[in-house]
Formats: sequence, structure tokens, C-alpha cells
Amino acid sequence: KKKYTYTTNLSHGYLQLCQNSSLSSIGKTAFRGTHFATIEIPSEVTEIGWYAFSSAYIKVISFEEGSKLTTIADGAFEMGTLQGAMIETIDLSYCENLQSINSTFYGMNNYGSWVSLPTLKIGTKTPPTLSKEIFPHGINDIYVPSESIEVYKSANIWSNHKDKIKALN
Repeated sequence: KKKYTYTTNLSHGYLQLCQNSSLSSIGKTAFRGTHFATIEIPSEVTEIGWYAFSSAYIKVISFEEGSKLTTIADGAFEMGTLQGAMIETIDLSYCENLQSINSTFYGMNNYGSWVSLPTLKIGTKTPPTLSKEIFPHGINDIYVPSESIEVYKSANIWSNHKDKIKALN
């Protein structure tokens, strides 16, 4: 039984998990340490598992329109101490049902310094529950639905970054 299916274009560093698959979760450490510029997660995925993309060289993680994602597990996008492993954008703008985020988002540059996540886009109108501070090294921009800006700015832990919260276009 396949745990997941995917297609790759290594010359462009692109991973697309197959559309119209029955994939409902990305399991523990599934893509740990992988090297892709872009990963697109199919809409049927409801959970990103424990350390699923940790220590990976990924620039952009996005989700298909109509995403059913509800949970991001602990460590799912943690880059640890791997130099140069930095996610530039996590685009959750199609994830309107996201309920909880348990992973921190950060990386380490090629010089061995901790860096913040530059951009998080999130489509959920109600701020997902955060189990901890998810941006321990800061964040540049958080884009949320325009009608939810004030809700995010006053939500637990999200309020720590209220000056970074902006309208999602």
C-alpha cells in the first residue's frame, strides 16, 4: 500500500503530490531532509504529520484550492540546525479549515544564524489554535483574511505579532 504518491521535476526542484489522490495525511518524517524549491499539497490532505518536512530545503510550500487541512503537527516545518534550510513562504491561503498549528517556523541561513520565516499566508477566518510560539525567531509578514485582521491581532500568541498581520489579497 502506498503511503503517498508524487511527481517530481528535479530540474526545476518541484514536488507535486498527485491531485485526485486519496491521500489524507502526510506522515511522520515523510519528506524530512528533501530538496525541493516548491511543494504543493493536494486539497484532500487534512494533517501534516510530526516533522514531515523538517530539515528540508524548500522555498515555497503551498496548498491546492479547497484545502481540507485542519492540523499541522509538532515539528512539521522545523528546520533545526541545518544551514541553508529555510522556507521563504508557507501559503495556507486556501486552508480555510485549519484548526491548530503545533510546529514552529524558522530556519538557519548559510552563515549559521537563525532566521525568521519571511511570509505566512493563512486563509482561516478564525485564528488556528497555537500550542506554542510558532515564530521563535520572528516573522516578516502574516497575511490573513481582511475581515479577520482584528481577530488575529487579539488572539492568543498571534497577538505577539500584531504589527506583522496584514490583509490577504
